[in-house]
Order: sequence, then structure tokens, then C-alpha cells
Amino acid sequence: MTMLVGVVMICSSTASNAERAHRIQAPYDPAAHEVRDGDNVIQGNALIPLNDGDAVICRGQIVFLVPVTPYTIERMTVAFESERQGYRSVRQRYSGPLALLGRDTTFQEPFPPFEPENDHYQRSAGRETRCDSRGDFEFSGVADGDYFVTTAITWRDHRSMPNGGGLMTRVSLRGGRTARVVLAP
Repeated sequence: MTMLVGVVMICSSTASNAERAHRIQAPYDPAAHEVRDGDNVIQGNALIPLNDGDAVICRGQIVFLVPVTPYTIERMTVAFESERQGYRSVRQRYSGPLALLGRDTTFQEPFPPFEPENDHYQRSAGRETRCDSRGDFEFSGVADGDYFVTTAITWRDHRSMPNGGGLMTRVSLRGGRTARVVLAP
């Protein structure tokens, strides 16, 4: 079990007054949000290309894995306007003073707020890992099924403006295979 599920999942409490919370309609079943053990592996990396041809990678960032359920489909569709793959810029959210999330002062919360708040989902659903120094990550021992993989890559530019955002992709695992994913806009 994870301590926190996806940047998409940790988003209710820091909403600006300008953005209304989305009321989740799908039911939530805690057991359906566990990642069961199996023979599959997900290997991937995450990056955001820059205009100069360089890229910012997810070095040290948490990557989340959560099963596809009606509940997670609704959250991903609201956050990314897709249930397949998406990117949501931190600039989509901020038009005024920035609210920082947690202790990491480089991370701006780029996702819309959700109601009702769901402590189990935010703290216990899915699995998490971290990107290594090259921006690579891996989830091993994953059961057959469909999953969302999410992370955030954020930074401040030379003017202290937030850049980057949240990334998501959907992956289907079957038969003990290794799936390769790239999270990018």
C-alpha cells in the first residue's frame, strides 16, 4: 500500500476559490484500488520537452500506479480530459498567488479539486515508486489488469513562474510481460 496515491489523487484541499471542486459520482471500493501481486512489470520514464530541445525529467519524483476503476476513470477524465493519456500544466490552474503543496517547495499542485475528499484513496490505494537520476522508474510484480501511471514534473523558471505539470498514461498488463511506458506531454 502507498502512503499517497498519485498527484491526481492528492488534490482537494488546496483549491483556489476560482476553481470549483468536481463532485465524484463513481462509487469507491477500497479493495478495487489495491495493486495485486503478479508477474508483470512496468518500466518507463517521464519527461517534459523544452523549446530548446532539452527536457526536464522526473528525477526523484514519485510515480503512482493505480488500477483502472470507474472511480479512477472519472478522476483522470476530469484532470486530464482523457482516460488514456494526458498532461495538465500547472499554468492551467494558477492565475493568482501560488499555493504550495506539502514540504517540497518546487511542486505546485496542478490538478482540480475533488469532492468528497477520500483519505483511503489518497493514502492507501495503488503503489508508488520514484524516478531514478535518469528519469526512469519500474513497477515489478504487478497482476494482470489495466492501470493508470501518473507523476508530476514541476519547476520554477528564472522569473519564479511555475512550469511543468502532471502526466498520466493508461497501461494494460497481461501474461507476465514487461510493458514500457513514456509519460510526456
